[in-house]
Order: sequence, then structure tokens, then C-alpha cells
Amino acid sequence: ADIDAQLNVVGTTMSSQKLDLELERLTAYGYYQWRIVEPLAVTAGVTYDRLTYPRNALNAPLSADEVTEHQVSPKAGLIFTPWKRTTLRALYSQALGGLFNENSFRLEPTQIAGLNQSVRSAIPESAAGLLPGAHLESYAVSLDQSFESGTFLGVTGELLQSDGERTVGAFTNRIAFAVPNRHGITRQTLDYHEQSLLLTANQLIGQEWSVGLRYRISLADLQSNYPDVPSGVIWQVAEPRKADQSALLQQVTLHLAFNHSSGFFAQFQSHWTEQDNRGDLSSLAGDSFWQHDVVAGWRFAKRRAELRTGVLNLTDQDYRLNPLNLYAELPRHRTFFVGAKFNF
Repeated sequence: ADIDAQLNVVGTTMSSQKLDLELERLTAYGYYQWRIVEPLAVTAGVTYDRLTYPRNALNAPLSADEVTEHQVSPKAGLIFTPWKRTTLRALYSQALGGLFNENSFRLEPTQIAGLNQSVRSAIPESAAGLLPGAHLESYAVSLDQSFESGTFLGVTGELLQSDGERTVGAFTNRIAFAVPNRHGITRQTLDYHEQSLLLTANQLIGQEWSVGLRYRISLADLQSNYPDVPSGVIWQVAEPRKADQSALLQQVTLHLAFNHSSGFFAQFQSHWTEQDNRGDLSSLAGDSFWQHDVVAGWRFAKRRAELRTGVLNLTDQDYRLNPLNLYAELPRHRTFFVGAKFNF
């Protein structure tokens, strides 16, 4: 890829570059699934990744020097069904992140034991930018229980970790005044953890109605460090080398659904979200809000086709959330939609 980068400071061009950058990734993987006894099945896998990428293609001044990362990533999964209506699942997975659009392509299985292991980048790019060659590690445990009364309960715990090092462009000064007059590079290390707990409860009411509750709580923490920045940078208001930010996100979804044997269906959903920012983000205001959705449609041709329409965010409620936590983006304005789905 050809990249042009120019950075101006106070009307003066500090850096002007045109670089030809190359990215190369080699991946090999294998999985083995084994049902040891009737209620117990395990999955074992391993992936080898070799990633070569430019040292700094993101933060000017850029560097076309190549960096090569190698990683052997073990995978493991378990499914245990001690009783007819009880299922326990567990997952452990490591992975090596990529760079740019290469991060969006995946050939190996996206799930192990029914739990997701496909992560584009654990550290939210909106919060910290892209971290090339990030090391990813995830743990997950899920327990699902159903009853003859039409009750379905579930609990899932997940721990997602990611860390890595990148090179960023930097401007320094040769004189005592804080006026940048030369450029270079410096190292930045990032360490991210997200712990989450998901609880679900659904109840069938007769043949056509159902109600449900979904609650998720997530605590995310990101530590950033510039180990090569000297401690004598005294004009900085805050510590120039380190930053520790965290956010606690809670989400509740309530739903009421109607499904008729003719194919007509309708659903009402209410979403409550609350976020509290901590650490170096403590001055960033959190948010707490409700949104409501109404959806209706028709399934036909033996459920091979579906038409639906509805209104999302009925009350036109906007919001401001810190992207440090993983969450599904909600509409910021009242939104009318029409959709069609076909299964072949």
C-alpha cells in the first residue's frame, strides 16, 4: 500500500513522507474434536501465525521498517451435558492480531464449543487506535438450563485480555522551550482486560407469547505506557508516560414477543444502559438512558422467507458512551426500517 503522510505544526511542515508499505501473514491451523463419553465432548486446536508488518504505519512520522511476529496459539473447548436440559460450555483461546483490513479476514473456525473466539481487535480501536500484532487471550464459561415449563436460563462469564507494543511518531525539541523542532519515534505499550458477566432468562407463555430478560455487566481496563519518554518532561500537567483508564458498563434488555402459527410475529423491546468511567477517565461524564423498539413482520414459505418492519429508538434518545467497553451500537435517533431475509 502507498501512504502519503504530512504533518504541519503552527503552519510549518514538520514531516512529509511517501512510503510503500507491505503486509504479509502466514497462518496454519488444526482442530480435533473428540466425544470422550456421551455427555462429554472436547475440542483441541492450535494455530501458527507469522505476521510481517511496517513498524509504524499509523502515527506520523511513519516508519517503513519491517517487524515480524511469530506465535503458536493453543485452543481448547469443552461441552458437558450431565442432564438432558443442562449444558456446560468452556473455552480457552489465544490468537495473534493483525493490521488494517487483514484483521477482518478469518479462515479458521469462529467458535469453539459454541462460544465465540473471533475477535477483530480486543482493544477498542475507537479508544486506542489499532495495535498491530496484538496478543489476544480469552476465557469463557457458559451454563444453560431449561425446564419443561418453558423456562430458559443462562449465565456466561468471559475474560478477554490483549497486550502488545507499537511504535509511534514523536516530535521533540533541542532547546529548553517546548517548541518541537525534530522528529523521531518512541515505544508505546498497551495492556487491556475486559471482564463480563451475562445473565439471560426467557419464559414461554402458552403457544404464542414469550417474555425475556437479558443483563450484561462489563468492566474494561486499559493501561498505556510510553517507557522511553524521560521522566524530566516537567511541563506536562499529567504524568506523560502512563495512563490507566477503566469503564463499567451495565445493560438490561426486556422483551415481549408474539408469534402466530400463520407466520405473523411482533416484538417490543426496552434497553437500559448505564456507564461509569474511572481512573484517568473519571472526569469523562458517564451516561444512563432507555431506548424502546417495536418490530413486526411475517414469515412464510416454510420459514424460508421473512419480511419485517419497525421503529427503533421510539423516544429519539441520543447517548454518549465511552468505547472502552464492548457493546452493540444502538441507533442515536428514531429510526424506521424495512428488512427482508431469505434462507436457502
